[in-house]
Amino acid sequence: MTSPNPELAARIPDFRPAFTSDDYSVQVAACQAGVGAMILLKTSHRLKRPGELVELKLELPTSLRAELAIICHKRMADLPKVRTVVDLLKQEFVDLRKTRGASKL
Repeated sequence: MTSPNPELAARIPDFRPAFTSDDYSVQVAACQAGVGAMILLKTSHRLKRPGELVELKLELPTSLRAELAIICHKRMADLPKVRTVVDLLKQEFVDLRKTRGASKL
């Protein structure tokens, strides 16, 4: 996935990130402390979204959108712990599609 830093730098005067992280918990903690920004889904889902965050009014380019992919060795794909994660993710997306479809009625 492409870093959002160039897009943020183009829209925020004197944008200089103090740090970057690919760890979700670290990103959320930084945002909650007021020293970070991250891209989150606006779609409602059953998992609680981190509270006390302020939405930045930025229009992100489609180049920053990505598909979700799970990559593992073919011999690992049928391990119970891997299969459980894949099955749970599939069900979350099925449920999300149902919820989004129902909310459009």
